[in-house]
Amino acid sequence: MEEDTTISIIAETQPYEEKLDSEITSIKEQSEQTNETCMNLAVTNIPTVAALSHRSSILSTHLLTSKASQSLLHQSQPSSNGVRPTQHETSPLLSALATRSRAQTLHNQQNLHRLCAGVTTFSVRDPDPRALDSGRILGVRIEALSKGSFLTPYYLFLLRPQPLSPNVIIHRHTVPPCIPLPSLAARYLPPPPPPPPPSSPVPQKGSKPQNLPRLVKELRREIVAYHRRKDAVQKIREDARHGGVKEIESTDAEVREVRIEWQNGGVGRLRLGKDGKIEKVVILGSSGRNKEIERKLIAEDGTVNSLGDRLRQIEDV
Repeated sequence: MEEDTTISIIAETQPYEEKLDSEITSIKEQSEQTNETCMNLAVTNIPTVAALSHRSSILSTHLLTSKASQSLLHQSQPSSNGVRPTQHETSPLLSALATRSRAQTLHNQQNLHRLCAGVTTFSVRDPDPRALDSGRILGVRIEALSKGSFLTPYYLFLLRPQPLSPNVIIHRHTVPPCIPLPSLAARYLPPPPPPPPPSSPVPQKGSKPQNLPRLVKELRREIVAYHRRKDAVQKIREDARHGGVKEIESTDAEVREVRIEWQNGGVGRLRLGKDGKIEKVVILGSSGRNKEIERKLIAEDGTVNSLGDRLRQIEDV
């Protein structure tokens, strides 16, 4: 009796198991088709959702700032003689458009200011009652761009070690460790000499005067060059992804050393200068160093701008 019951249960559950297996197979096929479609989109360079959304945002900005839109918004505003706009002009759509237009205008002004004035200064006060110079701090804001977008600003905070002193010292900063800020500070913000002892008849030699504008200029140059190298390595990785290159990565924090690995096991090393120029290339293939490919990679203008295209043409080393 128990055996018959077991056989009956198995017979009843078989259709459900077959249906479940069929659904699992269908899901796997859909997943494979989705992956294949994504690969085809990447190969054929069909715009992705992110790219289309970005383009939609750009077109919306142009529409808001166009002369026709601004003229329509100007007509919908109440005139100086007290004449009220018509019902069509005071529609909720125009009100929302006017709000977005004002926000876009303020955003454009801010971007223009950040673009033209890459470095700005401001003053803040340290609330600590024991702070040097009564807590007076000079702040320096440094702007940087990456792929056409503003990055989070970098800040440098300075204070005077003594009241009425012409010299300043770095109090805090948000500069990444890969930027040589300590060496720049030692060069352009040397500490003042110690006061001479009262009994010393020999006058102390004065130190080199500080040069804060030069420090900020060189610091911003280092920050901009750092982000340009990061963008260049990312562009190389994107341009060479369909060739014989397997992997491209930076091996140091300053993005000065770049390692390239090919599908056949070949390895290359690139040394980038601060301005993004290729200073040195070493390619090691199956038969040793390949100087012919080294010459190809460092050809043209010697920069990394078109390096991805040259790498895509090299199938193996």
